Amino acid sequence: MDNFVGLVVLLLLIANAATILAHQYEFSQIFRHSSNAISSQSKDDLESQKSIQCCIDEAGLPAECAKSVCNYFNVKKYPDSCTVPIMHNFVKIVACFTAHKDNTECCKSKGVQAPCVDLCNGKNPDILPDPEYVPCTFPGKVDTAIQQCNHDAWTGNKN
Repeated sequence: MDNFVGLVVLLLLIANAATILAHQYEFSQIFRHSSNAISSQSKDDLESQKSIQCCIDEAGLPAECAKSVCNYFNVKKYPDSCTVPIMHNFVKIVACFTAHKDNTECCKSKGVQAPCVDLCNGKNPDILPDPEYVPCTFPGKVDTAIQQCNHDAWTGNKN
């Protein structure tokens, strides 16, 4: 009987580990999609530099990760080594990416809806890394609106 209980516990642990790995993979896709939709902006503009530096200083991301995730108009695939730091610092990354502001109204005015609009609110301490945000980062209208509103928050420009 003890062997049976041990086997059941082992199977449950394996199933739990598989679920966690699957969620980590899904989460790792959130910032993996390249987006250069707003070509009129400089790739290394001042606002992106501020966001990147914030992600390094406040979110504790390695520079390589911050340059991939926190740059508004040159978001690139990030190395696999960035997945865990991003997951652990997601709230701080969103805060940096939004200039610590709630840009929800700007995003909504550009057609961003739930759940993507969560990525426009840097004052939301309850935001968690979730695979539901993956589509929000695909190049297109939503991704562009999120980037533009959050970028403009650094300058005070209201779009």
